[in-house]
Amino acid sequence: MKAIILNDFYNWRRSIKTSIFALVCCMISPIISALRGQLNFGYVIMTIGIASFIFGSIEVSSVFYDEQSGFLDLIYATPISEERYITSKFVFSVLIHLIIFLVASIVMLAISNDIELIKINFLIISIYMICCFVNIAFMFKFGCKNIFTLMMVVFMILFFTAYFFGFDNIFEFMKKDVKNTYYLVSGLVLLIDVVLFFVFKKLGIKYLKERKNDKSSFV
Repeated sequence: MKAIILNDFYNWRRSIKTSIFALVCCMISPIISALRGQLNFGYVIMTIGIASFIFGSIEVSSVFYDEQSGFLDLIYATPISEERYITSKFVFSVLIHLIIFLVASIVMLAISNDIELIKINFLIISIYMICCFVNIAFMFKFGCKNIFTLMMVVFMILFFTAYFFGFDNIFEFMKKDVKNTYYLVSGLVLLIDVVLFFVFKKLGIKYLKERKNDKSSFV
């Protein structure tokens, strides 16, 4: 499993420059406003959301690379179990989101001492991780391209919905209205993350086995 995860990080190097460039572009406005002493927390929320999408799509890319390089065919032909392969993808997803959280938290602490930003960052990433678990499982059923297209559509809907209501308003809502129940909400989201980790991992194993059997039937 470690070898598969390391292979995913190795493949990540192909798109990491693009991901970092896109993330830096998103961070320009919050950083400039922070330097002027007029930090727009709405832009910070927007940046977290975009960063989650950019780096969250890495899981889809990792499976796509496996398909294109023939690594997935190697998985089919070797004793490596479907469970080990799928588990590695889910663990890789968790590691990616942990990296997002740490990097975003460091940046937030650099531009603001507001600890509420760190809490909101944690909550947003925890929620988005649920979406990534769904993506990993169903990409073996519907294909990487279809899942990525679906991710784009869902992200655009959420983004423009948030834009319509105002990122600042969302921040104030999360800061004030969710403040009293933050730990309860965060604990509930984490519990859902853990449960869905195992649920969708099992589903992903099922779909991968079906895909393997379909390939075998044509041989």
